[in-house]
Amino acid sequence: MEQFRILTGLIFWMIFLQATVVFTCPTNCRCRGKAAKCVTGFSSFPIGLDATTEYLGISGSESQQNNISVIRQADFSKVGSLFSLAITFSGVQHVEDEAFSNLRNLHVLNLANNDIQELSANSFKGLSGLNSLDLSGNKCGFNKTIFRYIGSVEHLNLGDMNIKVLQNGLFDFVPMLKNLRLYLNGISKIPTNVFSPLKSLGYLDISSNQLSGIQDELKPTFIKIHLNLGENPWQCNCQLLWLRELPGSTIHGMIDSKEVVCNGPSNLKYASFSSIPDNMFHCVPIKIKECENISHSLEVQKTVLLSCLFEGDPKPEVKWIRPDGFEIVGRGTVNGSYELFENGTLFINNVTGYDHGEWMVAAYNKSTHVDKRIKINVITLSTSTAVYSSEALSTEKKTISSVSAPTSTTKNSSTELNLIKSEASMAITRTPHYFATEGLKSSSMRLSCSVYYVIMTMIIFCYVGKI
Repeated sequence: MEQFRILTGLIFWMIFLQATVVFTCPTNCRCRGKAAKCVTGFSSFPIGLDATTEYLGISGSESQQNNISVIRQADFSKVGSLFSLAITFSGVQHVEDEAFSNLRNLHVLNLANNDIQELSANSFKGLSGLNSLDLSGNKCGFNKTIFRYIGSVEHLNLGDMNIKVLQNGLFDFVPMLKNLRLYLNGISKIPTNVFSPLKSLGYLDISSNQLSGIQDELKPTFIKIHLNLGENPWQCNCQLLWLRELPGSTIHGMIDSKEVVCNGPSNLKYASFSSIPDNMFHCVPIKIKECENISHSLEVQKTVLLSCLFEGDPKPEVKWIRPDGFEIVGRGTVNGSYELFENGTLFINNVTGYDHGEWMVAAYNKSTHVDKRIKINVITLSTSTAVYSSEALSTEKKTISSVSAPTSTTKNSSTELNLIKSEASMAITRTPHYFATEGLKSSSMRLSCSVYYVIMTMIIFCYVGKI
């Protein structure tokens, strides 16, 4: 009888515990064992998940997203055993610093297709064991230190994140990467050393970007990895010929795994990259198509467009060199008050004395290099930085001082003459300063005053001479 009571008690507790497990699974979630899958209808992190949960997925859909705007550290206080976490299509806009720091066992983190505005290294601080990270579909900003605390990551998805420029150093903190996806980002150029730290990289997806060419300096990296190069506007010229040396199985497209299609030149448009004979991969030397207004005169703090257009294949790189040697390099570059547009035009937002003199614009590609010089004459109107033409000033003084003063011994006349000389002298010394500080809007009035002083001086001199 005693054994029966014990057995009955055990069965009761088993039923109770099972009921408890079912009860702790949140609404709109399905829980089984150590896994929980939650769908739509959440405006905050699900409450009531079992403490032993290791696999958690919270996912809306493209048409019906959740509204979990913030991911907080407190959200995971009772689910510290998570091994895999996915929060996708859930409207996440902000991730708190160290939000995942309590998840020491987390190996897989998927935050794809949210609305995250910004991420930093502290967003992932504490995830020292993370192996896979998916941030795709978030058009968020970040700098090259973002991966500082997750050096163990081997699989990284940065697709469709609007990363138009790859920064050198971006992957310095994740040297163990084996799989990297950078599709749909609008990338038009790959820096030579950006993948250098990735000694274990085996797969790279750079499909559906704006790449027209890849420099051959990347050959040591690309020759040992599997590449997805599809859906790019490839310019099949001499700069791209080196890709033919890669093993055939390493290049494939997104749609047809055997095809990478040329977008240009016109005679090769839509041709299969692998079927074009080597002798058809030509380069065209650079020519200056147009250089507008090769001399500019303007005031400080004004704006100016320096426009030079170049033709060539591959598309020439452009750099502008200021008279003091300062360089603005690369299309799409913004550096202080300077912006270098994609077409090679330089926009100066706030002209200063540093811009005065002869600029040089240089265009270069794999086959040729050309340059053109453009002069900027900066008219400075500030007393602290005034730059005057010495020739103009000497002419001004010479004109005024050419009036001869007659001699006289009459006291009254002498006093009168000294007064006139004093006023004339003030006019001579004041005129350049006055021009510099008051601006051009009353230049005609100042000129009239100067002429008036000169004429009055001559009249008085004549009058004194007759006394």
